[in-house]
Amino acid sequence: MKSSVLKLLPYLFSLSLFLPSCAQDDQTPLLTRSNPVPTTRTAQHPTISTPNWGLPYEVGNRFRMDNLEVFFLTGNPENQESYVTLDQAMEKEYVKVKETGQVNQLQINNLSDHYIFIHSGDIVKGGKQDRTLSKDVIIPPHARKVNLASFCVESARWTNRGEEAVTHFQSNNCMLSSRDLKVSSKYRQDQGKVWEKVSEGMNEINNGLAVKYGYYSVNVSDSASATSLQLALENDTLNKVREEMIQYFTDRLMESEQVVGFGYAINGEVYEINTYNNQQLFQDLWPKLIASAVTESISDFDIMDSLQTEKMLSLNQLDSLQWISPTDPEKVNDITRLETQTSGDEAVLLFTTSDNRFADQWLHQNLLCRSEEEMKSISHGGPAFQNSNAPIDSIQWNDFPSMRQSR
Repeated sequence: MKSSVLKLLPYLFSLSLFLPSCAQDDQTPLLTRSNPVPTTRTAQHPTISTPNWGLPYEVGNRFRMDNLEVFFLTGNPENQESYVTLDQAMEKEYVKVKETGQVNQLQINNLSDHYIFIHSGDIVKGGKQDRTLSKDVIIPPHARKVNLASFCVESARWTNRGEEAVTHFQSNNCMLSSRDLKVSSKYRQDQGKVWEKVSEGMNEINNGLAVKYGYYSVNVSDSASATSLQLALENDTLNKVREEMIQYFTDRLMESEQVVGFGYAINGEVYEINTYNNQQLFQDLWPKLIASAVTESISDFDIMDSLQTEKMLSLNQLDSLQWISPTDPEKVNDITRLETQTSGDEAVLLFTTSDNRFADQWLHQNLLCRSEEEMKSISHGGPAFQNSNAPIDSIQWNDFPSMRQSR
């Protein structure tokens, strides 16, 4: 143990040189600090040129706390329609999400006059097993028996849990909190991989709580259902350590104007970007989105990577990606269309969701960077994803692939 600590001393010294904004009177070692000290850095504001969209977005200020860095995207969205998010709809009993007896398909009834927006990665709690909904879906008012593609994020249960109903689901307050898990559900659509990544993810949360916060005896696996990701995300200790980070980034969002999306990097590597063509929808989804990102930063905490404060980010790689032509648009339901694109090496995935009521308008774009481990598992032997060699401040943005290319 002593030799391991000695090996870290040069890195700890280097960290002190790069973090002048940290509290000078905080002498608590990083490995045992219970309250992360926020550091902020202001980025340049390079414009994301999207001539085919006609919607120029800018990368606004970025903010860092511990190993998580968040950058906001600002712009003027076109879509001004009103959507109700799934968590709001279930809380207000606008909808009922029901079991069908199939692991990979649920049904929803919209009992309201509202359009309901289901976000890919939303987790519904209850039923015979907790599920994640793999695709964005817009549910029209009073629509009945709409099928929802789903994957189980809990195993070894096919009956009710405690007082929960077995025929339907009671709530949605969490999203998937692992990019590998999102890829398994949204892109690979592989139930076996989803179960594998759920198990790995819960172990990684335990490891993060131990290494980053010193909670060595905490196990987020809940005795009520030891394989449930939902119950793990409800763990009291996890929520306690997430609270400060979530509040910090939420305060930064409230101080910013015209924010329509955000991206985040963990240990210096960009993981994901979500942009919305409807500002209110983004704001309503924010609590679940930021909680997911914070949880992932805990899971993937790496003491060595986190000490490399000037580690190069992979974000600038987006401007030189060679994109494969998008797949034919998938008709998710009568008013929801989904297009999927990949970079040439499949290292970056781009999902574009549109509301068919509005021609040539996308509603949500999700750019997901696959992990190196995920890339190594691709059977065709394509090149593994590599970080780029340029810092975020030097990004020169070119246009993202346009959904109009396929029309």
